[in-house]
Amino acid sequence: MNILVTGASGFLGYHLVSRLLAKGHNVTGTIRRAGMASSDSRRRMKKLEAINGDAKGRLQIARSEEFEALYNTFKRSPPEICIHLAGKSWVRESVGYPELYEEANFRFTAALLEALRQGGCRRIVFASTVMVYGNDAPLPYSENELGSAPSSPYGASKLACEVLVNTYRELHMMETINLRLFSVYGPDLRPDCVPHLIASAIMKGQPFTVFGDGSSVRDYIEVDDVLDAIEASMALKGSCDALNIGSGFGVSLMELIETIQKAMRRRVELIHKPLVQGELQIAVPDITMAMNMLDWEPKVDLDQGIARMAAWFQSPDGPGTR
Repeated sequence: MNILVTGASGFLGYHLVSRLLAKGHNVTGTIRRAGMASSDSRRRMKKLEAINGDAKGRLQIARSEEFEALYNTFKRSPPEICIHLAGKSWVRESVGYPELYEEANFRFTAALLEALRQGGCRRIVFASTVMVYGNDAPLPYSENELGSAPSSPYGASKLACEVLVNTYRELHMMETINLRLFSVYGPDLRPDCVPHLIASAIMKGQPFTVFGDGSSVRDYIEVDDVLDAIEASMALKGSCDALNIGSGFGVSLMELIETIQKAMRRRVELIHKPLVQGELQIAVPDITMAMNMLDWEPKVDLDQGIARMAAWFQSPDGPGTR
């Protein structure tokens, strides 16, 4: 199968592309232009290029995000399915620079959808986010009860993308599904994600800053469980407005810190600061609809997942040794 993965050198994209190649698919991956790529993205690209050698050249990389370049790529290798992962995802940055999120998330998604339509792609799986839910959304989060508005421009940009994806389904009869991902973690996690920040502070012997009293609750889901959900979405017949993809269990920040300390066998000093504007204090999903529609369920519990992440962190490939 010919599959397009946007954001191929990101944390989730790297894991997904690796799995798809291992299963024999042909993959076209889009990445940011060279001057915009982070050092982690460049490192993952080198790993993907090595994997591609073993996969006998079944990976193509499109290095531009311009519409014309996308369209030309699709003419050479028309994708049957697009897994759209690319975009910006830092809540705090979006509060100060909302225009960056309109550009990187909404405008790029609009150009991508039109290129996919013209290229004849039949199915789109879009990686949305828990941050589309508002502070007043009832808990646990249900797909049909968003609340009055997202609490950050990041969440607003992702919700706008969801609406546009659904519009292309209605207007052009494309098969679409929006996956609202909760807090994904695992090996090669992005440095700005909370589990990575905690582990990094432990490795460096530095304090970790807790915004608030540490009682904020998140749903943490291991990357392999998310990949299973994406693959199930690729095989799903028909479309779906949105599905929550999480573990189904809430974990407080202090519980997460304790779990990471246990896995790494070290303690970390905590510094408390005031809460940050735009952050949700409780974010726990009802995953019943996803489990039923996708015939899927998360398998990796927090202790297992954090142990796997900690092992990577302290491995030769991890940031603890770089």
